[in-house]
Amino acid sequence: MVTLAIEDERIMYHPMSRRRLKLQEEKRPVRPLLNEERIRILAACKLDPLFDGYETIIITALNTGMRLMELLTLKWDAADLDSRVITIVKAKGKKPWYIPMNDSVYEAITGIEKKDEYVFQIDRTGDFRSKLEYRWAKLCRLANVTNFRFHDLRATCATKLTDNKVSIRVVQTLLGHSTSQVTERYIWVDKSLEDAVSTLESRQ
Repeated sequence: MVTLAIEDERIMYHPMSRRRLKLQEEKRPVRPLLNEERIRILAACKLDPLFDGYETIIITALNTGMRLMELLTLKWDAADLDSRVITIVKAKGKKPWYIPMNDSVYEAITGIEKKDEYVFQIDRTGDFRSKLEYRWAKLCRLANVTNFRFHDLRATCATKLTDNKVSIRVVQTLLGHSTSQVTERYIWVDKSLEDAVSTLESRQ
């Protein structure tokens, strides 16, 4: 039950690990990245050496919906450039799932120089997760993007897929969710659509 909750992202850490339990469902719901924000963030990656490697991570996140730790731990043997497929294995004994690389992801990954077993070249010394979160916040400030977490890139991917008429079931499979209900939490409804259906009530 606990493992399932972690996989579905209701919690981030196992309660027996002595680490502080962090609820993934925060008060603020996820939101997708606007196109103009995406352009600014990717441009900001080139402004400071501190963000070296971040552009490829962001492009991959936007086009695969992969979780942060899945990206940070992705190894070359799990990124098949011949078949253009990324293999995700959650835990020993768990069934893996496969994410196809579109052209954007393929071009981003093939442009990376192989330096070690990990695909994405970032600073992995010390508490690298905290370092990345700090740098992400700094990157967003530089790009003038507010109230946006790295995890929201996953919601951006899910929302764009459904906007393009991809079924919830397919999105669920791509994101590695155990149920479609979890996937639905990631999908943001355009305010213009809400306004559109509200006009129906005023005419009744």
